[in-house]
Amino acid sequence: VIDFSGMGNYSIDDLELRIVLDDDAPRLSFHSTSMLRVRSDSLDGIQISFTIIDDHGMKPGPLILYWKFERNGLALTGASGELQVDHISGGIYNDVLNLSEALEGVELRGSDDLLVWVEGEDLSGNILTGPGSKTEPRRPSWDYIKFSPQVTYISVEPRIPSLGEIITIDVQVQNTGTLEGNTSVILIQAIDGQLSELEITEDFELLPGLSAQFSFEYEIASFGDQQLYIGLEGAEGISPIPLGIVRDSLIDDNAAGDEMKWVLGSLVIIVCIFVVFMLIRSQLHSEDEEYEVEWEEEEEEVNPVLPSAKVKQFVEIPPPRPPELDMIREEE
Repeated sequence: VIDFSGMGNYSIDDLELRIVLDDDAPRLSFHSTSMLRVRSDSLDGIQISFTIIDDHGMKPGPLILYWKFERNGLALTGASGELQVDHISGGIYNDVLNLSEALEGVELRGSDDLLVWVEGEDLSGNILTGPGSKTEPRRPSWDYIKFSPQVTYISVEPRIPSLGEIITIDVQVQNTGTLEGNTSVILIQAIDGQLSELEITEDFELLPGLSAQFSFEYEIASFGDQQLYIGLEGAEGISPIPLGIVRDSLIDDNAAGDEMKWVLGSLVIIVCIFVVFMLIRSQLHSEDEEYEVEWEEEEEEVNPVLPSAKVKQFVEIPPPRPPELDMIREEE
């Protein structure tokens, strides 16, 4: 139902209403020169321009551009924001993004990722699609214009050492920035809440994108968590060394002996149960055989075989010799 209100006595003649049913989502397309590369030393004046293609038009007003930095796949705290991009004409939108003020106090790295995407909908409520939309964020190339050494790999051998054993710690350092520089690797141990430098390498030069490997040796002198770390000269933060907790071998041997006793005891119990079961089964089987023998003897007594003497009693006896035969013999 379509109705008009608040028009008083004014009348409209030849009014034509057009209703469009639209289920096609608008298509977003960033311009080729927009948000391709972002430099860490030039975070202001970033041009944002894109085009929206839709048959029936977008809702009037600007669209919202969202941006954020990620580190190892997780959003970086304090490194995100949004920008209202103005509508210029037709399906073209354009504006300028400034990041310096928004990123003030945030320590970025060369390995971080920048993501941007645009959200909006057309007159029918269909949301934006295409590269640069919420479902397909745009990832500009992030050029970190700075010397940025980072610890990228740490390994320990053996992983779970014993008291008095010497472990080998292998470390890999990579320059994720775009400028070359010098640094050194530091082996650190935390003692009573204080960080103490155990060993430090000589300064070495790292070119952009290249890496270097170093090894340390450390003797296990106490039980428990060794609290070992790797640090870089001139860089913030330290990386923990993945080392297992050192335990008393005597205690471990006793625990292992107790566990072995439980295993052997359980095995003996299982064997005893099996032997008892076999004995009972054998006894039941022998009783069944005796019962079968008795049953066969009873059957033989019920149906005895008649002796041969008694069988003769049932043989037919021929009739006696007639006396006439004897008289004939006497006459002869």
